[in-house]
Amino acid sequence: MADISGLDHKVVIFLEHRNDVFEYLEIRENIHGSHIVIATIPDVCWELEKKGVLYRGIEIYYDSDLIYSQGIKNYETVESICSKIDSVLQESKPELKKYSFKPAFDNFRFLKILFDNLTLRISIIHSIIEREKPDEIITFSSEKRSPSVQNMPFYTPFGLNESIFNILLGINSWNPEIKLLQRKNKSPVNKPAHNRCSLSSSFAGIFRQYRFIYRRVIAIKDFILNPNWNMLEFRYLKLINPICNKKTLFLFRDEPSWIPMNGALYRHGYHVVNLSEITESFSQESDFDITINKQLVEIFRDVCVYRGIDFSQIFEERFFPVLEKYFSYAPEIVQNLKLKIDKYKPVAFLSSEKAFFYEHMYAHIAQSRNIPVIAWQHGDGPFYPPMQIFIEIRDSDVHMSYGPGHQVMLREAPHNHFNSRIESVGSLILEKIYQKNTTIKHENKILYVTAQFYYSNLNVNNYPIPDNTQWHYQKTILNLLGNSQVPTIFKLMPQEYETPLFSEYINENGFTNISLIHFERSFVELLNEADIVICDYPSTPVIEAIAAHKTIFVLLASPHLRTEALTLLKKRVYWSDDVEEFVKLISDYMKGIDVKQSPDMENIEYLEMYGVHKLDGNVSKRALEIIENEVKARS
Repeated sequence: MADISGLDHKVVIFLEHRNDVFEYLEIRENIHGSHIVIATIPDVCWELEKKGVLYRGIEIYYDSDLIYSQGIKNYETVESICSKIDSVLQESKPELKKYSFKPAFDNFRFLKILFDNLTLRISIIHSIIEREKPDEIITFSSEKRSPSVQNMPFYTPFGLNESIFNILLGINSWNPEIKLLQRKNKSPVNKPAHNRCSLSSSFAGIFRQYRFIYRRVIAIKDFILNPNWNMLEFRYLKLINPICNKKTLFLFRDEPSWIPMNGALYRHGYHVVNLSEITESFSQESDFDITINKQLVEIFRDVCVYRGIDFSQIFEERFFPVLEKYFSYAPEIVQNLKLKIDKYKPVAFLSSEKAFFYEHMYAHIAQSRNIPVIAWQHGDGPFYPPMQIFIEIRDSDVHMSYGPGHQVMLREAPHNHFNSRIESVGSLILEKIYQKNTTIKHENKILYVTAQFYYSNLNVNNYPIPDNTQWHYQKTILNLLGNSQVPTIFKLMPQEYETPLFSEYINENGFTNISLIHFERSFVELLNEADIVICDYPSTPVIEAIAAHKTIFVLLASPHLRTEALTLLKKRVYWSDDVEEFVKLISDYMKGIDVKQSPDMENIEYLEMYGVHKLDGNVSKRALEIIENEVKARS
């Protein structure tokens, strides 16, 4: 806290972007009173530390457990909102009922993230006001809000240059004096990592050609290298010309779970058609009329009030563009998909997570034609957010999970009131990693993988660990590895935003032994180059490293991890739930000092329970059996 003058006047300053730091430094001499600078994201923390400015992290003002619990409760609230919205829309537009289209539920992920962002941050603001009792609050905003869907990365409701606390504090219901200052620097520091919906048409065309050739090469390679194929079975070479294969499967989009199945599917006479290009050139015209608009506004006014703050207008301006896009896409999706169904006569639709509303549309249309929708788990093993129920289980006839532990967890999940059948199949990727049986080298290179940050859009929805706390963990681990001079690969898992934070930290600290990898290579590829793997959160890379027979260190600092899974995981990995103890454990191991833990490198209980079902090499066989049984049941 920086004291300027007039200690009886307390000012809270929210800094939500790195550029806000520079804005604050320019005007801080003119802000009367004692300053409480609050950093909401790691980029701001890092910039303030470099400038020598005292600050408080936003995470000290709330209990992560309470925020997480509120986020869980919000599922029921958002489900209720979706039901009311869809009831109004289906009554006004009977054609929606024909295909069971549900515009709100089909955008459930977007709405849940939006509702969480607003309600949970209102709670945090209240906590700050109650604790600090400020006379004044200052926030910085961009020149113009960007509620347009085209400016939203993925399914997130806020644009890169927006400040959510600033938007909420703009509601005229707060007691302290609020000053909303304009951010002069218009360029956002954090860039979208990638955007599936913004490829130019020329690049998209080149990409599709490359993708077509690549798939054929991979399919032929898998076919030829398969030890079970018979040279006399010449008919299988018809995979080179998929038109000759009589049984067609529609794949929603390229998914890690399904891609390794290409060879097996082609060998069994299936032709896979990818549907990702259907939405690449749609018109933006919508018949979303003002009458419906007014009815929905009434719903928003009833449900979008939290702790006395009415955020219905913000909810409306964020959700209406999504609805408009939904209605602009719907006619063309119906028409184009019907044409494809009539042309190819698919026997099943294959999906993984249905992250976008049009993928739920695909499922609705398929089921209206009595075509089964078969989903394969996307990732994350036993530590999943309940969102998985709504984007994988919902609108699937069958969901294939990685293992029996995950299968039971999904069946017993309180939010799973859908009729999808859940079967334990395993992961073909994990099976192939395990079968590769990488030999242990001399443990002279480390692979450190991190989940990065979720910034304003996803951290309160999926992660109980605040971003600033995660940044503290990452710095602590990087400091150990950087000072050790042991060759280290630092792998960033793909996320919504790309930040220069990590490269800056590594360079400014002179950690020349650490190589930073973002999109250049996958984590699975990098597993071949290291023998020690460090994970700061038990997500998908942990189970991939177990399958690759690596020595693994896992930080288990999250308070919301499944007990049954942790019990098995701790048999196989080195672990700690405290970051200081965690880095000491790693340091002692690297120095050859005896450590108390002695995980069993040969233990496969966790891998079988949450990864491959059984280590019998039959993942693809089990998946094929489910596909064929579903097809036969409808023939």
